[in-house]
Parts: sequence; C-alpha cells; structure tokens
Amino acid sequence: MTTLYNQIKEELMIVETVNNFNIPPLYLTNDLTEQKVKTTYKALLRASQLKNRMLTLVNAFYLGQIIETETLSPAEHTQYRNTMTLYYRQASKRTFYLFKTLGVEQIGCSKQLTLRMIYNLKA
Repeated sequence: MTTLYNQIKEELMIVETVNNFNIPPLYLTNDLTEQKVKTTYKALLRASQLKNRMLTLVNAFYLGQIIETETLSPAEHTQYRNTMTLYYRQASKRTFYLFKTLGVEQIGCSKQLTLRMIYNLKA
C-alpha cells in the first residue's frame, strides 16, 4: 500500500505547465444540482467506458465537487450520493479532495494516475 501512496504523491508533486489543459464542467453554473449530478455522472461513466484516463479523472473531480459543495442538506447529499455506485461515489469524493487545493489543472500534469488508484486509497 505504501507504494500506492508514494506513486500518487509523486503524481501530485509534478510541476509542469500543461498547455491548454482546461476542461470545464459539462453543466451550466445555473443548472439545478440534480441536473449537474446527472450530467456529470453520465459523462464520468462514458469516459470510464472509453478508458479516457484524464477525462475520467476530470469528471470525477467535478462530480465530487458538486456533491461535496453544492448540496444544501444532509438529506440532499445522501439523495445524490445514492444515485451512483459506491465505487464512483467514493472515487469522486476522494478525487475532489485530492485536487481541491491543487486545482483540476493538476490532473493534466499526471502521467499514470487513475481513478482506481484514487479509489484504493484508504483515506
């Protein structure tokens, strides 16, 4: 397990300028939270099926961001979390908190980081 933590730490410490790595969320800022969750979760599933590592991580980040910051009550938080599988729920939450301070742009610097690696983190 230590090697997984070290591998992820190395990925997060990469300081590299990635030209034009700006993948905005697929939803509009004035969309309802429910619509944002549905749109982003669908995009996450599609990116995962296509095995697009970067797009999967970006969509997981945005999904985690919506769930963790835009839900107004614990009941609403639970409602949206229950619309997805445990794997994507946990992985999205962990991806958001992992990249929260670094920004979604840091995902563009990663070379091997996958959603599975983030999901396998214990905390």
